Amino acid sequence: MTMETTTATIEPLSPLHSHPFVCVPNRKCRPVKLLRWIVLPPVVILVMAIAIANRKPVTFSLDPFDPTSPAIGLEMPLFLIILASVLIGILFGGLGAWAQARRKAAKSKGSATTGETLPALRD
Repeated sequence: MTMETTTATIEPLSPLHSHPFVCVPNRKCRPVKLLRWIVLPPVVILVMAIAIANRKPVTFSLDPFDPTSPAIGLEMPLFLIILASVLIGILFGGLGAWAQARRKAAKSKGSATTGETLPALRD
């Protein structure tokens, strides 16, 4: 009597069938998606509550010397000022992160071509 051994291979799930919270073999686990689903809805609800609570118009002034009748001033709802400043902060932060990533990539590419990373060539 001979015994045959068979091995079964498990195919990874296709991207259409993968669940965002499940770690599939041979793929990276994405806990960021879980964190996004936990954090994002309360943040959206909080932003909506702030927008509803701050609907009255305020004067956005760029004149620090005359607050009663500013030379440059806009009258708009407070939530627009808050949301615009948050969006501008996100844009500047993204640009800064992008610039830093480019510098690191250029630095690693430059050091790899000169051979500085090889231990025998450092001395």
